[in-house]
Amino acid sequence: MKNLTIITLSHRQTLTETISNLLKDDTRGESHGKFYKVYCSYDNLDTNVLTYLLERIVILDHPVYGKSSKLTDMALELKFTDAHRSNVFQLERYLEENDLLHLEGYTIFRMADYRNKLDIMMYCIIKKLKLTDSLPQY
Repeated sequence: MKNLTIITLSHRQTLTETISNLLKDDTRGESHGKFYKVYCSYDNLDTNVLTYLLERIVILDHPVYGKSSKLTDMALELKFTDAHRSNVFQLERYLEENDLLHLEGYTIFRMADYRNKLDIMMYCIIKKLKLTDSLPQY
């Protein structure tokens, strides 16, 4: 049985809200200074839910999506696309080799493609709404 430790610095609430769906049994969490750690068995882990949690963190940390609940909901609909399936696959490969998952570190360094897709989606929304016409020209 492989064990996994999930660490977060600033997304404790998001992790604890998701924890009931994320893990089934034998879970314990504790605070270590500024960090919050959750210990669990890899066998009881639902990688789809964990990927959804990581995608939600990327969206919440985004300077535009994180400020609008409507845009957040639109971005979370990407879970039905190849982008989500790719994120699940990459996370499964990562977890095969590692027993520690730092939420902020993983989202910053290993989900750059997903952040890029969100930026492209934002550009398409701005272009569709023709918000660029109202911007001052320099």
